[in-house]
This record gives sequence, C-alpha cells and structure tokens, in this order.
Amino acid sequence: MPAVKINTLMRRATPAPAPGTDEWKRKITASKVASVVCKSPWTSKFALHAEMTGRYESDPINPAVLEAGNLLEPAVADWYALHNPGVEVRECKKRNTPVWWVARDSEDFAATPDRILVDRETGEVTALLEIKTARVASEWGEEGTNEIPEHYRLQALWQMKCTGVKTVIFAVLHAGLRFATYRVDWNRYAVAELTAAATDFMDAVRTGRTPDYKEEPGAFSTYEVLRYYFPECNGEAVMLSDDLVYRTRRAKRLKRLAARAEDIVKNELTAVMGNASAGVDYANRTVARRSQRKTPKGFSRPWVTVV
Repeated sequence: MPAVKINTLMRRATPAPAPGTDEWKRKITASKVASVVCKSPWTSKFALHAEMTGRYESDPINPAVLEAGNLLEPAVADWYALHNPGVEVRECKKRNTPVWWVARDSEDFAATPDRILVDRETGEVTALLEIKTARVASEWGEEGTNEIPEHYRLQALWQMKCTGVKTVIFAVLHAGLRFATYRVDWNRYAVAELTAAATDFMDAVRTGRTPDYKEEPGAFSTYEVLRYYFPECNGEAVMLSDDLVYRTRRAKRLKRLAARAEDIVKNELTAVMGNASAGVDYANRTVARRSQRKTPKGFSRPWVTVV
C-alpha cells in the first residue's frame, strides 16, 4: 500500500476537543481502547462505561503528572529528531490548533497521535510517533522490537485504524535517561477484533447495558466507581454469602503472608546488594532498588523497595 502524503493526511484531520469534554467522552480514543478489551492498567471496562454514560466523574489527572508530560514530551521528540535527521517530526496541529482523526467507518472512534513522522525528501508519512516515559524497564523488551506493554500496543493499533498510517514508532525515555525506540506495524486481524469489541461497547453505552464489574475483579478503578455509587454508611448490616466470607478471610490471611514474604526477601536483598542502588536481573532490568532521603543530619539509612 503506497504511503500517504502529509498534506493528504492533514486534510482528514479535524479540531480535537480537549480531554474530559462531552465530545471527547463520546468517542473511543486510542487512550481508551485498551479498557474496552480489559487490558488497561488504569481504567477498567466497567469504569470506562460508567464515565461514558455520565454515571461517574473520575478525579482529574494529577497536575504534577501533566506538568511532567508537557515538559518531557517535546524533549523526547527532539531526541528522536536529532537521531533521525531525514525525518521531520511534526506536531498534530492545524494553525496551532490540536487535531484528531475520526475513523472512516465510525464517528465513534478517534485518535490523536503525539507526532507524525514525515520523510523530508518525499513528503510521505513514514509513521506516527508515540512518546512515553517508562518507570518499569521490565515491561519493555529489546530496543527496535515490538515488545511493549499490551495497552500501548492496542493504542498504536487504534491510531493506525483511525489515521490510515500503517506504522507507529514509540520513542521511550527509560529510567537513567536512557532513550530507546520500538515499532508496531499494522495488523488487520488484531484491528478487526478491536473494532468489533469497540462497536459492541458503544452499543452497550447507548443502551445502558452495564459490563459485569467482576470481569476485571482486581481493578482499582472499578472499586473507585463502586465507592462513588454508594457514598453513605447507613448503619445497617448485610448478610454476606459463605463464599464471599471465605474469600474475604482468605484475602486477609494472604495479605499477612505476602507482607511476611516481602520482609524475608528484603533482608536478603539488603545483605546481597550492599551499598548498591539497584539489583538487576540477567537482562539488566531492575528488580529491587535502595533509596534514601536527605535529612538535617545528612542522609537516612537506605531502604529496599521491590520493584
């Protein structure tokens, strides 16, 4: 399939609403699609449905996180441009206004990539560029591969579906100021599965058919929605099933056992790591970290954190 010219791609773009607005909430965007198939580490399918039906208002994103993203994204984009001089790294804007791409097959689907990569000689779009910061190196594979967290892979596929561009490059800033790139290519079978799931989800949004909260039983976002639904304590008692009583008590026991297991391994890590700041595996991925804070008398004794 021939590459698309940047002017052709930009003609299809329309002004993007700000995240959190009603128009934005009505669309399944690339950042939401992982939730539709229960693959998001942040928002469950149940929670996304509650938000998109107006039954739940999530807390705003931490301003410090937004600030860090606004500062780091241009820096990582500049790093990529520096190491790829034959490619222009373009922002997704028209006349300084952010834009997005609505899918050709449905007004319900849209995507806003971080950047577009354009061949300087031909004016052809070579790929979309996604910019990420990675705090956990073990979630990412070897540089240059497609070994990335699953929710980001789904995000890339959705961007390709909505824009028509067949490749997404991830420029990633790892801990220790290490930059790396990864690549995800078009997969029509995976995109077809995502599209079917998203179509069914939007039908559920319109009809009020609520996903089962047990579909992702450990999702914290589901817990937050359920807390929102039941904001009071009325002083009454409710009879629990024998199964739920058993699983509740078992969870309490397992929590104590897990805490004990962590205490045991921390002792061994402290002895083995000595004065090192990190313990790594065979692939140089951080498993444990030693940290300390500054005090009026110097520095505190280091403590071990299992990553």
